[in-house]
Amino acid sequence: MEGLNILFSRLLGISFQAEQPQNGEVWSDDVQKLAVLHENEGLMGYIYCDFFHRPDKPHQDCHFTIRGGRITENGEYQLPVVVLMLSLPHPTKNCPTLLTPGMMENLFHEMGHAMHSMLGTRCPTDFAEVPSILMEYFANDYRLLPKSMVSRLCESKKVCAAADTQLQVNL
Repeated sequence: MEGLNILFSRLLGISFQAEQPQNGEVWSDDVQKLAVLHENEGLMGYIYCDFFHRPDKPHQDCHFTIRGGRITENGEYQLPVVVLMLSLPHPTKNCPTLLTPGMMENLFHEMGHAMHSMLGTRCPTDFAEVPSILMEYFANDYRLLPKSMVSRLCESKKVCAAADTQLQVNL
């Protein structure tokens, strides 16, 4: 999350601050509540990060909007609330959760959707995937990750490039 925090801070002046959820506010102890803060505008909304696999949880990476941002009838702004859900393995006492390149791209992709929902979604339907696809490119950016790691990630993508191309042709 540190890399995403750096990215959004530099791009949009937005930072994420972990908050302690109130009793009954989250559906699992693993869920982390993040306040989305803009450097000039202040609190913009909340993202609930449900990252780790559980037996009763769907095995899919996705985001969904709990409540959209809007001006209410009394003129006050209703803050948006978004969930970012992944199925990552749990960290252990001796080993943190390590992400594969695909997991990293999925995290950035779904965060693109979450931030699009947070900042406004009024757009043509065919544009809805653009913010998330753009975010995938930052998953390989050495300004967010160690340069040696990014180099290895980029090299690993070339290993099966021919097979991937053949698969796409056959589809």
